[in-house]
Amino acid sequence: MSTSGPRPKVAFPVGIEIAESGTRISAACGQLAPDTRVLARFSSPPSPEEVVARIAQLAHEARRRLGDVGMDSDSYHAERREAWSADMPIKATVAVAGRVSHGTVVSLPQAPDWRGFPLGQRLTDVLGGPLQVVTETTAAGYAEGREGGAKDCPQGYLGVFYVHLGRSVTSSYARGRLFLAGAHGAEGLLGHMQVRADGPRCACGAHGHLDPIGSSQAVVRTMIGRASDHEESLSAMLRVTGGRAEAISAAQVVRLAEGGDPVAEAVLDEALNALALALANAVALLDPAVIVLGGPLAEAGAAFLAPLAARLRAACRHLPEMPGLVAATLGPRAPLIGAQLLSRELADEPPQQAHEAKEA
Repeated sequence: MSTSGPRPKVAFPVGIEIAESGTRISAACGQLAPDTRVLARFSSPPSPEEVVARIAQLAHEARRRLGDVGMDSDSYHAERREAWSADMPIKATVAVAGRVSHGTVVSLPQAPDWRGFPLGQRLTDVLGGPLQVVTETTAAGYAEGREGGAKDCPQGYLGVFYVHLGRSVTSSYARGRLFLAGAHGAEGLLGHMQVRADGPRCACGAHGHLDPIGSSQAVVRTMIGRASDHEESLSAMLRVTGGRAEAISAAQVVRLAEGGDPVAEAVLDEALNALALALANAVALLDPAVIVLGGPLAEAGAAFLAPLAARLRAACRHLPEMPGLVAATLGPRAPLIGAQLLSRELADEPPQQAHEAKEA
């Protein structure tokens, strides 16, 4: 079916990531291609206005690079070639390594000047098109659902629950093209779920939260602390790290546990039990089709995923069908990839639909 009249002008979609307290900013617009990715770094956390100015430069540079590579190298842009113009606005999705709420930065680690900054509005002013501002975890989860670990899940469109096991435990939930956003920018703080009444103290001051038990950082710290009193475990750590026990990774702790090290087994067992309880609670609330685990612990593969899946099944025995449990596959690229995907969909939607997607 054909229509008459000029084709509507479309906006140029750019995915942007603000990471490492704002000291690393990335922008990309191509078919997830490195040739269209541009990067800027600051030696110390920059002011919000410095980042806004740098993002504007990066967004235009990313567009120029795509032109150099060739629009035909990217099927998305090739299909829209005729609708483009040199003065088209830039629409973007910005993935922030902090907490955000309705376009405003709630918090950015080690960067107190960002608190309350209206990032979405400021970038809209300089780029000319509507903006979505999401957390890195939201963007990464969206990417894993569309292009990563859950891509081949037959019912993934019914709900993807993504969990990042890093310095803390954060999560996101996406259903189709919509993602869950809270009222105050506090959604997805799975690490602050109560999992053990007598648990260790969390960084927030409370006791029994998931973060100090089940995060990748907690597993490493607990292993280092406990192994210092066990000569055999300390020797094992030195062996797998090449003599640098303080540099042990979460995946290496899992490897030691798999090999029978008693300290590593105990540390991992506690982490698995806490994670299984938190995931079971999330499943009871959201009923996702698939759970995707990212971060250093998930990189241990089946040695970590299999025992976690067994504990989760035991905690969810009342369910007629369990959600799938898979590892993330996109690694550190996931937030930027997710921002790209979200920006493309935002650029193809009328403003009202884009607004509804952001608020959903």
